[in-house]
Amino acid sequence: MSETVNNDQCVSDAAAGAAPTAAKALRPRPRPKIARRAALLGLIAAVPYLAVAGRMQCAYEPSAYPYHVLAADALIHGQLHLRDETFRDHVRRVAPQFRQSIEAQLRARGSTLDANTIQEVVYLKAVHDLAVVGNRLYTYWPPLASVVMVPWVLLFGPDVSDRLVNALFGAANVGLAYWMFRSVDRSGLRRISEPCGVALAVLLGFGTVHFFLSCGGRIWFAAQIATTTALLLSIIALTAGPNSARTYALCGALFGAAILGRNTVLLAGLFYPIVIWLRHRNERADRLRRFAIRVAAFGLPVILAGVLNLAYNYARFGSIFETGQGIAVHTGGAPRFVEDYDRYGTFNLVYLPTNLKYYLWNWRFPVENGRRMGDLEGNSMFLITPPLLYLFLVWRRWDGFTVALLCGAMPVVAALLLFRATGFSQFGNRYLLDAMPFLLLLVATGMKGRLSFPAFALIVAAIAMNTFGTAAFYRGLIGSWADWFTPLPLAVAAAFAILVGAAIWIRRDPDPLPT
Repeated sequence: MSETVNNDQCVSDAAAGAAPTAAKALRPRPRPKIARRAALLGLIAAVPYLAVAGRMQCAYEPSAYPYHVLAADALIHGQLHLRDETFRDHVRRVAPQFRQSIEAQLRARGSTLDANTIQEVVYLKAVHDLAVVGNRLYTYWPPLASVVMVPWVLLFGPDVSDRLVNALFGAANVGLAYWMFRSVDRSGLRRISEPCGVALAVLLGFGTVHFFLSCGGRIWFAAQIATTTALLLSIIALTAGPNSARTYALCGALFGAAILGRNTVLLAGLFYPIVIWLRHRNERADRLRRFAIRVAAFGLPVILAGVLNLAYNYARFGSIFETGQGIAVHTGGAPRFVEDYDRYGTFNLVYLPTNLKYYLWNWRFPVENGRRMGDLEGNSMFLITPPLLYLFLVWRRWDGFTVALLCGAMPVVAALLLFRATGFSQFGNRYLLDAMPFLLLLVATGMKGRLSFPAFALIVAAIAMNTFGTAAFYRGLIGSWADWFTPLPLAVAAAFAILVGAAIWIRRDPDPLPT
């Protein structure tokens, strides 16, 4: 009898001792300070971004094409076309720079032009890519980037540096990318380890076209950076918030803002209702009605954004379907695009062979003025950002979220391949940034959500490549500093970093497979 009691007591004691252990094992890990780490990554990215934007000496000036600043100034004064006074000040500022560039090109060709002709060419460069209607100048881009500039113009006037603002938004995007990866992981849609999330955020900041786009201001680059900010925020809202109509209404508003930055982003729209369904499908009661309400909550602000964009078109050009691109091609655009646009329009299969070359297999790095640089028409995405090779491994995790990501990325990329231009002038394929959040989440899928040594090595190679490309592209801004970021020293630095990484991985895997 006593033996039985003792045995029962032992079992009870063992169970009591095991309970805290089991509870400890099942207790979720303490959440890392996402906001703190996101802010730290943003600050790290801000250092090179602001250095390049400020000519390596905190000298922040407007770029040669600060049209969003001029458009913000116009909005403040209650009009949509650029103000004559502000634009004349802009022309006076850039004229010496443009004249010097034109004269240097003429000397290189052994040609000459009279002073009046040079002055006309300078003016044509000053209105480059603007839509000219009568005696009015319009930007043909959607309004997001111009609206973003309004507070800055109110505070600092129309001479505020678009380079500075662009660099700050670019730095914020790096922190937001980390936040996006952590939110996706926490939502259960895709397991992404902490080291993997940090590495992919760094990849966006320094190993993709986002690097060079964040450093230079300019109308085209600023529109893409502002759009990426809205797109990242929309994915964070989609995955981090509670599964409610309010969450998806906020997500729709942010996605609508992204559409008002770059209209091509609209093609990624199917991603969102698929993810809403994935988050919703485990609910049992009244599933279809709740799903319809949540999709409607998401879709309403997106529709409002579309209506606003159409109204913006009508207010500028008299037609809801006239974006101003066609007008710009014939007035302020590059002459080489006129014939193709008139014959084939904006999107056409005839552009596909050229775009496939510059997006997929162009490995040409020409020498200009004795220095090697990227092809300004674009280079292979897999050469500029080698971790994109993991896109070929997404079959490793074939589920609903992978399908959603493909529905977000593929329509955008398909449209880019049919577009009438490659993105000249650029380093890499700058239009690809429109799909980059979805592409990087697909890269995380191909990586199985962990940072392996091959992934680390490819990320290091991408950072070296984009550091070289950014330094070469902005040599006019950073001067002799560009000599520190030429292929040989960067190759040595990358090789050293990869060897150090190899030593770490040989001793232990710092990011084991998640379970």
